[in-house]
Amino acid sequence: MGKLLDELKKQAKEAKKENNEIKKELEKIKQYRDDLNKEIEEKLSLNLQSVSDKIEAKKEELQKDLKDLENKTKH
Repeated sequence: MGKLLDELKKQAKEAKKENNEIKKELEKIKQYRDDLNKEIEEKLSLNLQSVSDKIEAKKEELQKDLKDLENKTKH
């Protein structure tokens, strides 16, 4: 009976060790995921700003063209 108890204790210790290793790997995966999400967020933010800048530039260009056209039609 003592042998069985020792074997169970040994298995429990090994299972705990395995569990801790899995937890460490899971933490690494979570950190990697968080880093990727941050990188994606930064790139999307930059892309959004770039698109916004292009839209604003096009808007200004169109407003200038409209003003020029209005001036030409008045004269």
